[in-house]
Amino acid sequence: MKTYEDVLNWLNYLCTFGIKEGLERITQLADALDNPQNSYRTIHVAAL
Repeated sequence: MKTYEDVLNWLNYLCTFGIKEGLERITQLADALDNPQNSYRTIHVAAL
């Protein structure tokens, strides 16, 4: 994938197979597990 449009086309293609975009499902899973990601302190470091 070389362009933004290529990525969008790929994501739209995945939707034809039942892939659902968004964070709703993982948010529901985290809620069901009582949000374990909140039980420890972290620092997120990112760079370009």
